[in-house]
Amino acid sequence: MSGRACKKISGIFGANMMKGKIWRIDFKDKMITVFDKQQKLANNFATIPFSEENFTNVPRLKAKTRNQNIEFIFDTGSGMGFTINKELYDQIKDKDFLVFEGLLSQSLNSIVKGQRQVDVMDIEINNTKLGNQIIDSSSDSPNLIGIRFIENYLVDLDFINKKITLANTGKSLEYQSFGIAFAPINNSLVIVNKLEIPQLSGLQLTDKLLR
Repeated sequence: MSGRACKKISGIFGANMMKGKIWRIDFKDKMITVFDKQQKLANNFATIPFSEENFTNVPRLKAKTRNQNIEFIFDTGSGMGFTINKELYDQIKDKDFLVFEGLLSQSLNSIVKGQRQVDVMDIEINNTKLGNQIIDSSSDSPNLIGIRFIENYLVDLDFINKKITLANTGKSLEYQSFGIAFAPINNSLVIVNKLEIPQLSGLQLTDKLLR
């Protein structure tokens, strides 16, 4: 199923179908492997225990950044690294971050517009220092850990022993962006998201791409 209610579905799969197995997500070799017992993971450097939400089985874990303890949902459907709700982000942000304006997110029932900040912060989970990670703020979602974090590691999601294991792949942290994002609207490509920097001041939201 590629869509629901005429809208595209994003993400890998839901936690409620992952329970009782170990799921290895390998972005380097573009492979997902499922095990029914624990496997040895080469270059393992971090093991993170998690708890599960009732009914949804979504993993929850605790992390620390800028002296703030934060509970996150480990969400393979999130396209960002670490997403922190706007109220909490405003408490810990400094003066060095990027601002995007426009369409922030779209669910089956709503579209959220406004501003979000993209930042880099030092993250620690379960006494393991993960170094700088990509952080973005959100006004409409809980605190999430998503794909931009997962893709930098070889990850075992162990729903048997309730833990996440990370292994180094040698991939460095990066945030790739043109500074603008397009969406097809009325048979045209329209700017729906824009980085607020002087170099893009000539472009406006809803401008159309002609060629």
